[in-house]
Amino acid sequence: MNKHDLVSAVADRNNVSKKVATEFIDSLFNADGGILANAFSRDETVSIHGFGKMSGKVRPGRTGRNPQTGEALDIPAKRVVKWQPSSSLLNAIN
Repeated sequence: MNKHDLVSAVADRNNVSKKVATEFIDSLFNADGGILANAFSRDETVSIHGFGKMSGKVRPGRTGRNPQTGEALDIPAKRVVKWQPSSSLLNAIN
């Protein structure tokens, strides 16, 4: 499912136009100022009952190796998103 399919599904299920559904989807998922991106940047956890829990996490820096040369590299720390699916979602898909 891509964004176009998601917009169509949201519009059909909620009986709204695709334009309105696109605005809702963008406000939630937009990487440049969307609701989720803002919450993760503030180290907040987003918990959606029946779906899962998402949170921003800092992955610490480490030393890695270039696979072609074997040379040691410094891999800097970075922020990542961690997602833990709910048990009800896992039960539904299994």
